[in-house]
Amino acid sequence: MARKKGNQRYLGGLNGKDEKQTLKIDFGFLDKADYKLKLIKDGVNDKSFAVEVIKVKRGDVVNVECLPRGGFVAVLEK
Repeated sequence: MARKKGNQRYLGGLNGKDEKQTLKIDFGFLDKADYKLKLIKDGVNDKSFAVEVIKVKRGDVVNVECLPRGGFVAVLEK
């Protein structure tokens, strides 16, 4: 799921399975610019989370490892 407000985009994904799953974020929709992605995702167990800041551009694909019934949220900005 994604939403846009101003120069920011808000992304979210859920793993609806009872097993680990890799979710992919495909940035093929972006224009030709560099972006900063702040990714908040599952940590090592269901009681923790991890935060990453990644530079992305059009055409990049980010793989997000999700715990069973886990997921991620992210903010994307120029």
